Amino acid sequence: MTPAAPPTATPATPQGEVQFVDLPLPTFQQQVAQFDALVTQAAALLVNPTRYTPDQRKHSGGKLRDGEAAVLENVLEVARKFPASFETLANLDFGVDPNKFEVELVSERLAKAGMLLPVLEKLNRFVRDISDCMLQLNEVGAKPSHEAYVLAKALARSSAVIASMIAPTVAFYSALGQAAAASRVANKAAAAIAASGGASKT
Repeated sequence: MTPAAPPTATPATPQGEVQFVDLPLPTFQQQVAQFDALVTQAAALLVNPTRYTPDQRKHSGGKLRDGEAAVLENVLEVARKFPASFETLANLDFGVDPNKFEVELVSERLAKAGMLLPVLEKLNRFVRDISDCMLQLNEVGAKPSHEAYVLAKALARSSAVIASMIAPTVAFYSALGQAAAASRVANKAAAAIAASGGASKT
């Protein structure tokens, strides 16, 4: 029986080049250690960063569309030329002067966000690539391991040694199964309560 081919990168790795996931383990460890050190260095440069809660992040008004900051800058240019007409916005700029619409401060914030965007895009690509490498390694590592587990469980019926060796694995998957069953029961009960509540209103 011909073994299934492992998943390949997309786009395909150029011929003759070794995929990152196929590097020898010592080289792989060195590369990951370098990643970790560089990420730590980069994180140290982000002094006292803003940290939103998930809800704040979800509802933030800071999610601008492509090109939106640039066209808003056109509006701010009007405020620069006619400052008196924009004094009523003085309490909306989160600035220090309560009697003045601080155009430069507002413009600077948009400019700073724009500087962060290409860095964020690079980091997102990096995180996605790391995640995809993990998925591929887990896929080609876990699938045969799961098959080995099925075989080991069968062997454990007649071998106390094997049963003892795989006991933590059996306990792990048993706990997962129990948690999944409990979740299904809870979801079913919640659905029943919701249905009865809806029915009582009709």
